[in-house]
Amino acid sequence: FYGCESLASINLPQGITRLGTEAFSECHNLKDIVIPSNICTIEALTFFNCHSLKRVTMPESIKSIENNAFSGCAYLTDITIPKSVIAIGSGAFYNCHSIKDIIIPESITKIDEYTFKGCQSLESITLPSSLRTIGYKAFFYCRALREVTIPEGVTTIGDSAFAHCE
Repeated sequence: FYGCESLASINLPQGITRLGTEAFSECHNLKDIVIPSNICTIEALTFFNCHSLKRVTMPESIKSIENNAFSGCAYLTDITIPKSVIAIGSGAFYNCHSIKDIIIPESITKIDEYTFKGCQSLESITLPSSLRTIGYKAFFYCRALREVTIPEGVTTIGDSAFAHCE
């Protein structure tokens, strides 16, 4: 479906076990999607630049959100990271301008580089006590972010992790 610019919605059957890299990239009019329960990974660039995507429903079967999976989803507002997720890749939510709050599950130990870079509307982030590392520019240019509580177990905060958070 890469580049199917007029695709506004799609119903995926529960039997699907994989959504490949760039499966829905550049589907500029896709508005919402429900990920089938047999999917374990949101692969790299799966929803890259789906500008109109507002809502993603992910099942508890999701273990990994790979690099740039939702990068450029400018209108994404309704997303919950399942408690089952153990890894979130670099730039996974890069330039998701409309996300206002996010809760990182306890299963996460590292927020990779650029993960939330450019999330200009992000006001609230809940970091888990399991967190050890906040990567390079992880929250760079999150202009609306006003307060962050760094968990006790964090040992590394990368360069410019919170730069330009006015």
